[in-house]
Amino acid sequence: MTCGVPYLNAAELLLSAKAWQPVYHRTDTHWNAHGALIIYRAVMARLKAENPALAYETYENVMWQEQMHTGDLMRMWLPVGAEEESVTVPEITRAYRTKGPMRSVSDVVIQTESGQNTLRMCFIRDSFGDALFPYFANNIGSLTFTRLAPADALAAYAGDADIVVLEIAERNLSTLLSLHSAEN
Repeated sequence: MTCGVPYLNAAELLLSAKAWQPVYHRTDTHWNAHGALIIYRAVMARLKAENPALAYETYENVMWQEQMHTGDLMRMWLPVGAEEESVTVPEITRAYRTKGPMRSVSDVVIQTESGQNTLRMCFIRDSFGDALFPYFANNIGSLTFTRLAPADALAAYAGDADIVVLEIAERNLSTLLSLHSAEN
């Protein structure tokens, strides 16, 4: 815990997992579907430890399919004619419904419902959260998945949540901590 807030160190989890499975795209700055699954499982295991009755899918036996991906590094390096890399993604059946239109996983606010449990979560994220979306959307009873700034998201959505998750890249931690220091 830091500042009285429980946290998971994604770097530690991913570094230990990369010995047996690539956890980042080769041509992208973001974790891949395998890395996202590791983070999802860690968050859900933490929640289950606090609420043993919590039901959720672990995706232990999920099938993986190959698809092509053009990473953000490749698009920056070669904006025209960027090469694709072969990646694997889980074959997950969609078990959620959206509460309103959804254009893409990059939408500023996405709200979903699933019948998996009654947990209400406000998930504040940056671009790393995109790969986490299908796991959480399928397994959280009521999910608000947002790219709003943390203070804005907390003001708008945290009041209705049982749990708030903030996923933030390390490069943004100093900004978040400076905001916390300024408030105190």
